[in-house]
Amino acid sequence: MESILEVDFKLFTKSVFCKECYIFVLYFSGQMDNPKKSPNGRNVKSTEKGTANSHERRKDFLSESEMKVLLGFAKKSRYPKRNYLLLLMIYRHGLRVSEAIQLKRTDINIKESRIWVSRLKNGLSVEHPISGDELRAIKGYFASRKDNLP
Repeated sequence: MESILEVDFKLFTKSVFCKECYIFVLYFSGQMDNPKKSPNGRNVKSTEKGTANSHERRKDFLSESEMKVLLGFAKKSRYPKRNYLLLLMIYRHGLRVSEAIQLKRTDINIKESRIWVSRLKNGLSVEHPISGDELRAIKGYFASRKDNLP
């Protein structure tokens, strides 16, 4: 009999085809300790060689349906509210992981549905609007927290 994780992985690979996304899901579901290691324990190394001009690279974006699958896995993870919110904000606002991690409660204005994003790497810091489902996810996450940390 197959485990739920194996069944989910088969569905996941049919819809996303992304090894890095699978590793990400394993990490956030508590199935893997280090996202830099593949499921078989070896270090993950990039096989692509850099191009002379970075603008010539093909940009890979997740489609709406692929993002729904990824968010579905986040909801089944060990910390569903946190992981769902992080993935949603990274996707909607184009955040780097380091930018998402640096967000504080004071950067989010729930009354005006706005979020202040401090961009890294010489980017311009900007204020973004927050949509309804994202605002509900933020409120749900804040309500589930037992501390008052930033």
